[in-house]
Amino acid sequence: MTEKNTSSVQLKWARLRFSVVGPLLACPPDNLAAAFAELANKEWKHPTQDRVLKFGCSTIERWYYQSLRSHNPIESLGRRIRSDVGSRRRLSAELSAKLHRQYQLYPNWSYLLHCDNLRVQAKPHKAPSYQTVRRHMQAKGWIKSLRAPKTAGEIRARDHLEKYEVRSYEM
Repeated sequence: MTEKNTSSVQLKWARLRFSVVGPLLACPPDNLAAAFAELANKEWKHPTQDRVLKFGCSTIERWYYQSLRSHNPIESLGRRIRSDVGSRRRLSAELSAKLHRQYQLYPNWSYLLHCDNLRVQAKPHKAPSYQTVRRHMQAKGWIKSLRAPKTAGEIRARDHLEKYEVRSYEM
């Protein structure tokens, strides 16, 4: 999605939120809790899809006070852009070196097996996620390689699979 499309979606969400709490800002009721409950029972049209939404009292209350404190309520009710958008989480040089040694020893391991073994070696608070390990390995060109067959049975099985179509079910 382009930046223009993203900002217009954020603006649509901000306008929806403002349409929920705007009447409360224009004319504050005596009993805010009852007003929040009444708004929570209403259905609202989704800003980008063809469906309806309902919001909880606590959500509406949070939007109300957030917009009340702001000079520009629509801007304050927009979706926030993540601070790390566009950046990639990286492995430390130490973990990358461990992963590289591990890949050299076991190139036929899956990404998940590499990740699990790397987590054991890493400090608990520095353990990388599966996605981080997978992306790092793919960026380096470290893909799972198939192990060469070693026994006569493995060779026969490989040849059989190459000659015939094998399905997961037979009739």
